[in-house]
Formats: sequence, structure tokens, C-alpha cells
Amino acid sequence: MTGLSVELRQMSVYEIENLKERFDLVLFLGVLYHLRHPLLALDLIREHAADDILVCQCLRVAIAAPR
Repeated sequence: MTGLSVELRQMSVYEIENLKERFDLVLFLGVLYHLRHPLLALDLIREHAADDILVCQCLRVAIAAPR
């Protein structure tokens, strides 16, 4: 694939509205479960940055039932 423009932005998700820019694809990988307000973070990304695709990675932890 040629002609693609890729740009990396590393910043606090809670400051994303300051970008004043939208993206076709937002990768939000490996951080959701570290956030104090994860649902707010997703709302902010969708509202201010992600036009078409938001890729979010979540960790699923299985907890064994007590014996």
C-alpha cells in the first residue's frame, strides 16, 4: 500500500478534545483497564477524534470460583 499518511500521537486521553482534529482510525491499545474513568475516555475519543474506526483492546480476567 502506498500513499498512506500515518501519524503517531501520544497524549492523555482526557486532553484529546484539544486536538481539534479527527482521524479515520484511532488505536487505543492496552490502556483502558489502567484508567480511572475508562468510559469517559471512550466517550471523549468517539466524540472528538474517531471518525470511522476505534480499535480498543481490553483485558479479560477470569476469576476462579471459590472452592
